[in-house]
Amino acid sequence: MTVNSEATEFLYDKQLLERLEMCTTLPSPPTVAMRILDLSQDPDVDIAKVADVVSMDPALTAKILRIANSPLYAIRRKTENLRQAIMLLGLNGTLTMALSFSLASSMHENARQGFDYNLFWRRSLAAATCSRRLSVAAGIGAGEEMFLAGLMQDIGMLAIDKLQPDFYKNLGVDQSDHNMVQELEKAKLGADHAAIGGWLLQQWNLPETLQYAVAGSHNLQYVDDQSEHLSYALCVAFSGLLSDALLLDDSGQSLMPVLGLIKENLAIDEETLSELPVSLNEDFMEVASVFETDLADYSLSEFLID
Repeated sequence: MTVNSEATEFLYDKQLLERLEMCTTLPSPPTVAMRILDLSQDPDVDIAKVADVVSMDPALTAKILRIANSPLYAIRRKTENLRQAIMLLGLNGTLTMALSFSLASSMHENARQGFDYNLFWRRSLAAATCSRRLSVAAGIGAGEEMFLAGLMQDIGMLAIDKLQPDFYKNLGVDQSDHNMVQELEKAKLGADHAAIGGWLLQQWNLPETLQYAVAGSHNLQYVDDQSEHLSYALCVAFSGLLSDALLLDDSGQSLMPVLGLIKENLAIDEETLSELPVSLNEDFMEVASVFETDLADYSLSEFLID
């Protein structure tokens, strides 16, 4: 499957496409993120080049060191400098996590009144955490890549908020009802935030797999059953469903059907699936600490873990 050169792969509504193309305030990657993207496409990239770019941003450097020393990467010896962190995470892993941190930072600059940015941000982080854990459990790709895909899956909401500033304020529904928000987006705009997000990442020239994972996160019809992108898109799609089910905290009534879908479609064995709740709770704690965000609402209650 290839990206459509006319940029209509994910957006079929011409009027919406024209409005987006004319909008001058859409989210855009920060300078450091663009340099990271350039490095990720350099076949001769090495540790020194990556360290030079990452070290340009002290806050980014601190986060890379912090995540390298977190339980997400079980090591006994402390990582004391950026080069050691890069060696632990690997070049691609470092670049992907650096891009996640950089893009996450830029998201904070795109919030508007009427759009529940706090909810958006916490769901993005929760979904990113779930996406990474599901990819590890299913043996799909690199966890860092799936974290980035999960983090970006709702970025189209920021684009909609820039395109039509009062859109979410005037929806008249609880923005935590993700399915209802998505349906209203399609009814009022001609496309939902997932399709718009896929289009936006296409404009940024982000990796094709990431484009399809984001566009397909709510609409798997964008990804062919035989596509190389399918497993990534499934992981991201289930990460969103899993996050929403956890937020409901309804004694597992919403969670259990999602776990069933995960088991059926990602071929995760029973033992690994049973360990998922504990693993996710630990991951939420670490990610919340690194990103300085409260994810307590997404933690599973004790009776579901026991």
